[in-house]
Amino acid sequence: KPISFTTTTQHKNVLFLDVESEYNSNSQLIKYNYLFENNKTEDDFANPLTIGVTSNHQINAYDYAYFILKLFSFILIVYAIMTTIHAISGEVKDGSMRYFAIRPVSRNNIIFGKLFAVFIMTFIMTLFSAVIALLVGGAVYGFYSLPILTIFNSSVAITMHPIVMIFVFLVSLLIEILVYMAIAGLLACLLKSDLLAVTIMLVFYIINVILPIAFGGINSWLAFYPFSHVSLYALFGSSIYAVEDNLLNNMLGEKIYAGSNIGLTLVIVLVIIIVCNFISSRIFKKKEL
Repeated sequence: KPISFTTTTQHKNVLFLDVESEYNSNSQLIKYNYLFENNKTEDDFANPLTIGVTSNHQINAYDYAYFILKLFSFILIVYAIMTTIHAISGEVKDGSMRYFAIRPVSRNNIIFGKLFAVFIMTFIMTLFSAVIALLVGGAVYGFYSLPILTIFNSSVAITMHPIVMIFVFLVSLLIEILVYMAIAGLLACLLKSDLLAVTIMLVFYIINVILPIAFGGINSWLAFYPFSHVSLYALFGSSIYAVEDNLLNNMLGEKIYAGSNIGLTLVIVLVIIIVCNFISSRIFKKKEL
């Protein structure tokens, strides 16, 4: 049964929690209260899937699948970016977009149809990768795992099967892909050169990957950077256990910054997707094909 728990400075001091990280401190307090109320111990549950720390005492299929999918997520995002730009700017440049424009189809249908087609292809690749990763992980490490105890949004304790955690990660990844596709689509409509649009988007994405490595800390200026708050998966407790300070964890681990919460994440994601797609449709309507 999900429960909520209010934290105080006294609670944090007693448990020796990091008072600079209010989100993680609240999450830990929720966890301890849940265990106490349900007469459980930490050994009765697995940790949320994350980089650098196994969910159980030894690695299992779900840890393996998450690690592989997290690595492959970079390829999926780059693929979505490049395919989105080629489907719009590339086809305008080589003249093939004119064949769609002369048909009795609105330009909104053309551009959003292409975006939808790219997303479906990316979705199929993501799902296929998840199935393969789980099967390989199961064959090598086995599927046994305790239920995962995760603290959602630093306010509610929830137990879930690891496969559900994998599903949450996939949903979060697909939402992140939609964000980058929306920005890539806008650049494709603004610029005549598909090569320039791809270059700008890839540089932008690489910067977003490098920033958390170069500027760590939940209270850093990255807390005010919108793209620090687009991961829904980070709100499911994975950041609490990603505590190892090494390059791999800093690059692949989920990050929680000051002020992070589900409301902020949803607002940022929706604003980016809606605004970019709206502007793209306006530009594409007037674009010379």
